[in-house]
Parts: sequence; C-alpha cells; structure tokens
Amino acid sequence: MGKMMVTIRKTSDRVPGFEELAWDIFFQSKSRGISLVRHFPWILEPLDKGFYILAEIKARVVGGLVVKNWRGLIDGHDVKVGMIGLVCVSFDFRGQGISRMLLEAALSEARVDSFDALTLWTNSPALYAQYGFFGADAWQYGWVHKKERVDEKEDIFLVDFNIAEIQGKAIPPFAQSINELKGKISSVFLIKDGNGWIVAGYKGDVKEAAYLMARNLVNSWRLNIEKDDPLKGELERLGYEINVDLVNLQMWHTIDLKLRVSDLVNKIKIPVLERI
Repeated sequence: MGKMMVTIRKTSDRVPGFEELAWDIFFQSKSRGISLVRHFPWILEPLDKGFYILAEIKARVVGGLVVKNWRGLIDGHDVKVGMIGLVCVSFDFRGQGISRMLLEAALSEARVDSFDALTLWTNSPALYAQYGFFGADAWQYGWVHKKERVDEKEDIFLVDFNIAEIQGKAIPPFAQSINELKGKISSVFLIKDGNGWIVAGYKGDVKEAAYLMARNLVNSWRLNIEKDDPLKGELERLGYEINVDLVNLQMWHTIDLKLRVSDLVNKIKIPVLERI
C-alpha cells in the first residue's frame, strides 16, 4: 500500500478505533486475551494526567500508544513518570515511519506535560534506544523449586487461607487471571497462565508470605521479584532453590536531566500488576 498523509494527534479521551487496533495487534492476532477492558480496566475512563498519541489516515486510526501517569517518590520528592504502552501500528501501514512519528510525538508531549521520566517494558530494546531510551531493570524472574519439606512449626502463621480471583484489576496480556492468596497478616498476588502460577508480589509479613507460597503452591512455580527483596532469603530458609535472573525488559528515558539513573531504577518501583 502506498504512502498516505498521516495525522498525529494527542487526546486524553477514549478512542474506539485505537482500542480496536490494540485488541487486534496484542490479542486477537496472537489468539489470546479476555477483553481489552479486562486487561486494561483504566481504559474505560479519560486518562488522569496521561494521554494517547494517535496516528490517523483519513480519520482511520492506524497506530497509537498510551502514556499513563504514575507518581513516585525519590528522596521525598514527587516524580511524575509516564508509562508508555500499547505501541502499535496497523499491519497494513507498517514500514512507513509511523512508529517513529508516534514516539517522537510522545516525547514532545511528555515534556509539555512536565513528566520527569518515561518508562516502558519491551523485548525490542533496539527500537527504543534510538529515541534515547536506555535499559535499566531491577527486577528478576525465574523458577522456585522445592528441595526440602517445609517445617511444620511454621503453622503458627496460619489461621485460614484461600486463593481468590481478583476482579477489576488489570490482568497482564499473557495471563488468564490474577489471584490473591490470603493469610492472617499477609497476601500473595498470583498470576495464572497456561503454565501455572507466577508470584507477582506480596504485602504484609515476608515470613508468612513465604510460608503461604510454600504451603499452597505446587513444588515449582515462577517468581517475579525485585533483586533485593528479602522474600528470596525466606524461601531458601524454607528449603527452596531460587533460580532467577534479571529480566532486562524495562527501559527509561529521563526528561528531567537532574534525575540519576540509579535513583529511577532503585527508587521508582512500579509493581508488575500496575504496568502496561
């Protein structure tokens, strides 16, 4: 298909054409997904201090992306981070520089809206490096394997527990559901996909959280965790072998040049279940 005039525009409102394109690119073409709203429930409302960048040809949406607002703290100072996601171009219009136009517009508008930094997660780092993004990821992912029997004295932690599906929270595109495993003073957040459970996070007491996993998950499961999280030590204490490596999926772009890369990576912690 020959080149046609592409219009780039910014909006904070829902655009059905973009939603249809995103569903086609990220879900339907890969034979996966529940619904766009189930995976990204925030899409139902105008973005709060974020925006969409759309590429249109004769009023048809042929590409787009979203910059979603995330607030973090670095040494007590508020930091406005834009999470870039759903970067897509229609199969019919690829090879015409539309991705470049989208990303350049996103960078420009992020400066206008006083974002301090942008971040995204990708398997194609070379695509974004040319626009000033750099890889910097403090998260690890891998397998947890049972080596030894869990000590029964740890039962002091438990009152009752159950794994319940969480409704209304974003489900990662590759997943079937997200669930919460509740104990007395802790909760473990689980992603379920075709290969079983992934521990995506926890809150509360780290010792009880580790024991909840040990008592209620199968002998092997996957773990997505910050590199310095004490959970790994607790699981090893319970007789588990931890085989995790840095995932190297996250990239950053600093708009406020006073920000240090180390502070962005180590102090801005965006949970797995809140990413795009």
